[in-house]
Amino acid sequence: MKKICMCLALTLGILLGFTVNAQAVNAATLKKTNSDYWYNRSHADGSDAHSWHFTLYEMDGDVSYCIEPNIPEGVTYPSGTTNWEATGLPNSIKERVLLIGYYGYTYPGHQTLESRAATHGMIWNEIIGHGAHTTFW
Repeated sequence: MKKICMCLALTLGILLGFTVNAQAVNAATLKKTNSDYWYNRSHADGSDAHSWHFTLYEMDGDVSYCIEPNIPEGVTYPSGTTNWEATGLPNSIKERVLLIGYYGYTYPGHQTLESRAATHGMIWNEIIGHGAHTTFW
Protein backbone atom coordinates (compact mmCIF):
# COMPACT_ATOMS: atom_id res chain seq x y z
CA MET A 1 0.00 0.00 0.00
CA LYS A 2 1.55 3.25 -1.08
CA LYS A 3 1.18 6.00 1.47
CA ILE A 4 0.57 9.32 -0.19
CA CYS A 5 0.01 12.63 1.55
CA MET A 6 -0.46 16.28 0.81
CA CYS A 7 2.48 18.45 1.72
CA LEU A 8 2.05 21.97 2.90
CA ALA A 9 5.20 24.01 3.16
CA LEU A 10 6.02 24.26 6.82
CA THR A 11 9.37 25.74 6.02
CA LEU A 12 11.63 27.79 8.19
CA GLY A 13 10.21 30.92 6.58
CA ILE A 14 6.71 29.91 7.57
CA LEU A 15 7.84 28.86 11.01
CA LEU A 16 9.39 32.25 11.63
CA GLY A 17 7.26 34.60 9.59
CA PHE A 18 3.62 33.61 9.21
CA THR A 19 0.85 34.25 11.70
CA VAL A 20 -2.59 32.78 12.24
CA ASN A 21 -3.92 34.92 9.37
CA ALA A 22 -1.42 33.48 6.88
CA GLN A 23 -2.06 33.75 3.18
CA ALA A 24 -2.06 30.76 0.87
CA VAL A 25 1.30 29.08 0.34
CA ASN A 26 1.93 27.81 -3.16
CA ALA A 27 5.26 26.05 -3.63
CA ALA A 28 6.82 25.94 -7.06
CA THR A 29 8.86 22.79 -6.53
CA LEU A 30 8.17 19.70 -4.46
CA LYS A 31 11.04 17.26 -4.01
CA LYS A 32 10.33 13.84 -2.46
CA THR A 33 13.08 11.47 -1.35
CA ASN A 34 12.57 8.09 0.29
CA SER A 35 14.76 7.81 3.37
CA ASP A 36 16.21 4.56 4.68
CA TYR A 37 13.48 4.61 7.36
CA TRP A 38 10.02 3.10 7.36
CA TYR A 39 7.17 4.25 9.56
CA ASN A 40 4.16 2.70 11.23
CA ARG A 41 1.36 5.06 12.29
CA SER A 42 -1.74 3.92 14.17
CA HIS A 43 -4.57 5.12 16.38
CA ALA A 44 -4.60 3.98 19.99
CA ASP A 45 -7.80 2.00 19.44
CA GLY A 46 -6.31 0.18 16.42
CA SER A 47 -8.98 1.58 14.08
CA ASP A 48 -6.49 2.88 11.53
CA ALA A 49 -2.91 1.88 10.73
CA HIS A 50 -0.48 2.76 7.95
CA SER A 51 3.10 1.74 7.15
CA TRP A 52 5.36 2.86 4.32
CA HIS A 53 8.68 4.51 3.43
CA PHE A 54 9.40 7.60 5.46
CA THR A 55 9.51 10.22 2.71
CA LEU A 56 11.54 13.41 3.08
CA TYR A 57 9.86 16.47 1.57
CA GLU A 58 11.33 19.77 0.44
CA MET A 59 9.45 22.67 -1.11
CA ASP A 60 11.58 25.17 -2.94
CA GLY A 61 14.60 23.69 -1.14
CA ASP A 62 13.19 24.07 2.40
CA VAL A 63 12.31 21.20 4.75
CA SER A 64 8.57 20.48 4.64
CA TYR A 65 6.24 18.05 6.36
CA CYS A 66 3.23 16.05 5.29
CA ILE A 67 0.36 17.33 7.43
CA GLU A 68 -2.60 15.58 5.81
CA PRO A 69 -1.90 11.87 5.80
CA ASN A 70 -3.62 9.95 2.98
CA ILE A 71 -4.26 13.05 0.82
CA PRO A 72 -2.26 12.93 -2.46
CA GLU A 73 0.44 15.54 -2.99
CA GLY A 74 -0.59 18.44 -5.17
CA VAL A 75 -4.31 18.22 -4.41
CA THR A 76 -5.90 21.63 -4.53
CA TYR A 77 -9.09 22.43 -2.75
CA PRO A 78 -12.17 23.87 -4.49
CA SER A 79 -10.86 27.35 -3.76
CA GLY A 80 -7.73 26.47 -5.79
CA THR A 81 -5.43 26.91 -2.79
CA THR A 82 -3.50 24.68 -0.46
CA ASN A 83 -3.57 26.97 2.56
CA TRP A 84 -4.02 26.05 6.22
CA GLU A 85 -7.68 27.02 6.32
CA ALA A 86 -8.43 24.49 3.58
CA THR A 87 -7.35 21.65 5.90
CA GLY A 88 -10.29 22.28 8.25
CA LEU A 89 -7.95 21.96 11.23
CA PRO A 90 -8.16 24.58 13.99
CA ASN A 91 -5.49 27.25 14.38
CA SER A 92 -4.62 25.82 17.82
CA ILE A 93 -3.27 22.71 16.07
CA LYS A 94 -1.46 24.92 13.55
CA GLU A 95 0.35 26.72 16.36
CA ARG A 96 1.45 23.42 17.96
CA VAL A 97 2.57 22.05 14.58
CA LEU A 98 4.64 25.19 13.96
CA LEU A 99 6.35 24.79 17.34
CA ILE A 100 7.01 21.09 16.75
CA GLY A 101 8.50 21.91 13.34
CA TYR A 102 10.73 24.63 14.76
CA TYR A 103 12.02 22.77 17.82
CA GLY A 104 12.30 19.49 15.97
CA TYR A 105 14.44 19.30 12.87
CA THR A 106 15.22 22.99 12.24
CA TYR A 107 16.42 23.77 15.78
CA PRO A 108 20.24 24.11 15.91
CA GLY A 109 21.92 20.74 16.37
CA HIS A 110 18.83 18.72 15.37
CA GLN A 111 19.54 18.30 11.64
CA THR A 112 19.69 14.51 11.72
CA LEU A 113 17.45 11.93 10.08
CA GLU A 114 16.41 10.78 13.57
CA SER A 115 15.29 14.31 14.51
CA ARG A 116 13.45 14.72 11.22
CA ALA A 117 11.59 11.43 11.72
CA ALA A 118 10.72 12.31 15.33
CA THR A 119 9.50 15.75 14.25
CA HIS A 120 7.34 14.29 11.49
CA GLY A 121 5.90 11.66 13.83
CA MET A 122 5.01 14.31 16.43
CA ILE A 123 3.32 16.43 13.75
CA TRP A 124 1.24 13.47 12.55
CA ASN A 125 0.31 12.54 16.12
CA GLU A 126 -0.82 16.12 16.79
CA ILE A 127 -2.89 16.40 13.61
CA ILE A 128 -4.45 12.93 13.66
CA GLY A 129 -5.25 12.94 17.37
CA HIS A 130 -7.21 9.93 18.69
CA GLY A 131 -4.12 8.76 20.58
CA ALA A 132 -2.16 8.39 17.34
CA HIS A 133 1.25 6.77 17.67
CA THR A 134 4.04 6.80 15.09
CA THR A 135 7.17 4.66 15.15
CA PHE A 136 10.11 4.49 12.74
CA TRP A 137 12.60 1.77 11.93
